[in-house]
Amino acid sequence: MQSKPVTGATPTSDSSLTAPEAKAALPRPRAIAVGLVSVPILCWWSMRTEIISGGSELIEASLLAIVVFTLFLMVLANELLKRWLPRLAFTRAELIVVYVMQTTSVGLAGLGQIQFLNQALGGAYYYATPENKWSQFQPLIPRWWVPDKAVLDTYYKGGDTLFTLEHLRGWAVPIFVWCGFILVMLFGFLCLNTMLRRHWVEQERLSFPLTALPLELTNADSTRSLLGNRLFWAAFIFACVFRSFSGLHRIVPSFPDLANFGFKGQLIGLDPLMTAPPWNGIGFFTLSFHPLIIGITYFLPLDVAFSSWFFYLVVKAENVVTTAMGYHDAGASAAAAATPYTGEQGAGAFIAITLFSLWGARRHLQDVFGKAFGRRPHIRDDDEAVSYRTAVFGFLFCFTAQIVFVVLAGMPVIMALLFFALYLFMIIACTRFRAEAGPMLGYGPDLNPHRMLTLIPGTRAWNTQALTTFSYLQWFDSDYRTVAMPQQMEAFRMLNVTRTPVRPMTRWLLLAAALAAVSAFISVLAIYYHYGAITPRGDNGWRSANGRLPFDTLQNWLDNPTKPDPLRLQWMAVGFLIVAGLSRMRALFAWWPFNPTGFALAHAGYAMPWVWCPMFLGWLAKSLLLRYGGMKLYRSAIPFFMGLILGDIVISCIWSIIGVLLDTQMYMFFPG
Repeated sequence: MQSKPVTGATPTSDSSLTAPEAKAALPRPRAIAVGLVSVPILCWWSMRTEIISGGSELIEASLLAIVVFTLFLMVLANELLKRWLPRLAFTRAELIVVYVMQTTSVGLAGLGQIQFLNQALGGAYYYATPENKWSQFQPLIPRWWVPDKAVLDTYYKGGDTLFTLEHLRGWAVPIFVWCGFILVMLFGFLCLNTMLRRHWVEQERLSFPLTALPLELTNADSTRSLLGNRLFWAAFIFACVFRSFSGLHRIVPSFPDLANFGFKGQLIGLDPLMTAPPWNGIGFFTLSFHPLIIGITYFLPLDVAFSSWFFYLVVKAENVVTTAMGYHDAGASAAAAATPYTGEQGAGAFIAITLFSLWGARRHLQDVFGKAFGRRPHIRDDDEAVSYRTAVFGFLFCFTAQIVFVVLAGMPVIMALLFFALYLFMIIACTRFRAEAGPMLGYGPDLNPHRMLTLIPGTRAWNTQALTTFSYLQWFDSDYRTVAMPQQMEAFRMLNVTRTPVRPMTRWLLLAAALAAVSAFISVLAIYYHYGAITPRGDNGWRSANGRLPFDTLQNWLDNPTKPDPLRLQWMAVGFLIVAGLSRMRALFAWWPFNPTGFALAHAGYAMPWVWCPMFLGWLAKSLLLRYGGMKLYRSAIPFFMGLILGDIVISCIWSIIGVLLDTQMYMFFPG
């Protein structure tokens, strides 16, 4: 799938994106040290805020709020150093090095990663009752995957500490095993990114919208321009004040809140107003007003921004129409009730995006494999994270190691192959979306690989051992928001812009990831042993639910075995063909307004319900400015939209700090 330029798609000034620093040089050791030291601190802070304080999800959005906030503080401090102690000031490249060390590692502390994994490891034992009959599959769970059952009671109830010999010993093996699994997966992602980077960055020249802010913020000329710009500070202050109304109301209920705003992210629910058929078929439907999303959307290609909110409204229209046609009536069959199969269309769209992206890169991939096998020695790879030979064989090793890991635990080889292949298709698509469209929430389709392999062939296709092992992989397949592959690709792009040698940095990125994995595990366990995973303080919705969900699902598979359902496969084909058609029309007609990426994002689970309205507002603002003011007005407005992004992030992080200091639950600024 080829990308084409879109008017107004350039996210920042030309100098910040195309004019690299004069000389490529390794960052000084202190930049590496700052990056490594900050990683465990940010892991603890984000977990403490998200789990206990209940404030903004600091690392669940694609633009990691906690990392951007840290970068902003470093930039402000660096401006002072430049004035008073210039020898101690960080270069732009060093600031970006710290930033990418954090972005490629801290996400491991988030949802879909260790926040889910730790909950799932003990859930099959702690939540087992005679009624749910989980004891029937407990003997099939590999003992080297889970903690000692003796250390689980205070993990769930709290009032204790992780740092006892008994607790540390009880968790040592699963921490070692699963951290190893995570790091193997991350290195596999790094190898894939190495194989794709040159084509996406240098040949297709994808826009990478989410790199615009850190690159602009660390560019010396742009920094001074931003900090001295009235539009920037006007937007910054507006975002801070707008958000603080609800934050103050949360702490002091007598303080007035903005009218009709809900708790999560200052939104207005529309679905309670639509209770009569067929409008009640619309489902969850809100208006939200995140300044962060409005600002980010301003830097997206217009066709991507338009297609995302447009196709989301099309999905809602489909739900209303199918309800009017009786598909969702109480007596309707399961097949009719699932119409219009949004999850299946999304899965087909994701697979199509990946296949078309790989097909578009086929000549480059031929060069990569030719270099790896010694047939094309002239192909350059010295500017990549690893050599093409290491990338190809490293990826094959990592993929094989993951297969062996689950096969040793009892999963059939064919199931393991299908699952990890489908999972990679989903993650490559997510990475492509981030490179081209910059979505702020990286969900996958509702029909994820777990559901594909149980709904389409039916659960009767697999035995109890296979399904039990399969359940222990659901933690990283249910939520893609903090997956590392998109962050790695963006890191390579930013290092390339600042002319920082990527290969020497690779070892430090991997070390930061290893440090994040271990520190995230220790942080979350320490939090739960103190507060308790099922107490009113520690039982935090979607996180604690993932301690039960895999095994409730497993029990349902065992109690209610299903037959093959080829109809779901047909709807996947519909999504695939729609993406193919949109891609073809986009290639034929320059005026074609519908982007296949937008179609896929509109079918990506819970992503668009939270962000479609601010995406519409950002798209509308950019469209009007380009139409009536041209590129000159568009560029002059960039500081304003940068201010919206930074103001939203800074105030949410400040409120999270207040929540930690006061040890109280805070207002959630950005849910999803």
